Amino acid sequence: MIKPLLAMVFSGMALLGVAEAAERLTLDQAKQTIKTQRSAIWRDHYSLRDAKIGEPFACSYDAMVQTGPTLANLQKVSEPATCVCVEADAKNGMGGYAGLQSVMVYIRRSGAVEGVDGSRFRDRCTRLKPFPELGGK
Repeated sequence: MIKPLLAMVFSGMALLGVAEAAERLTLDQAKQTIKTQRSAIWRDHYSLRDAKIGEPFACSYDAMVQTGPTLANLQKVSEPATCVCVEADAKNGMGGYAGLQSVMVYIRRSGAVEGVDGSRFRDRCTRLKPFPELGGK
């Protein structure tokens, strides 16, 4: 199960594919980043199994950030990022496996990651390759 996003209210995270090419990580770099930060994406990250990963691509990370005391003080922030689709089976909050679920992982310039439901990005979640190193401890 994907962890809920707490710090920001996200607007539509656009998959533009037009961000600077230098922002796109290699597959090995994306794998390493996701593996080391998997606890930020999945609730029970040690239970991951049957993981697969797609090719990373350049995208835009868009967020709404509150700059003042009220919601009227929202400001849109965009930055180039790397996106990659990951499919895995993980335990949910009740301790049972939820079945294979797609997650679109946004890897920001800072190295921070965010995972969002990948079901709406089915066109980007094709030709996935096994990612066994994501599972287990």
